[in-house]
Order: sequence, then structure tokens, then C-alpha cells
Amino acid sequence: MKNIIEELHQQFYAETNIEISVEDNDYCSLQIYAQWLENLTIDKLNKDMILENKNLRNAFYQVMDILENGLTMPLSD
Repeated sequence: MKNIIEELHQQFYAETNIEISVEDNDYCSLQIYAQWLENLTIDKLNKDMILENKNLRNAFYQVMDILENGLTMPLSD
């Protein structure tokens, strides 16, 4: 868990050039960091929703193709 936190801190510092230290009680930096984390989470959720939407659309098209084939297939005697 510490590795993930440290990695996030480094990524935040690389993008914003703001050093995060909880011990300093720098609430302005912590607020910016919290907003950055929130945006990071929102971006991930949006990507996940787009992927899920593509999967559902593909499944819908497959079902529609099966239905169309069933309706247009000639009946055998």
C-alpha cells in the first residue's frame, strides 16, 4: 500500500511540481492533491464506463444478428 501511495505522490509531483507532505499541514497542497486524486478516479471510471458500453453494444449487435438470422432463415418442411 505504501508503494502505491508513494507512486501516486510521485505522479502528482511530476504533473504539478507540488510536493505533498501530510506532516507540514499544508492544507492548500493537500486540497489540490485531493482534487487531483478525484479527477484521476473520475477518469478511470469514465474509461471503465466507455469500455462497458462498448461491450454491451457489441453484445446487443450479436443478439440482433442472431435474431435477424432466425427471422430470415427459410423454414424447412
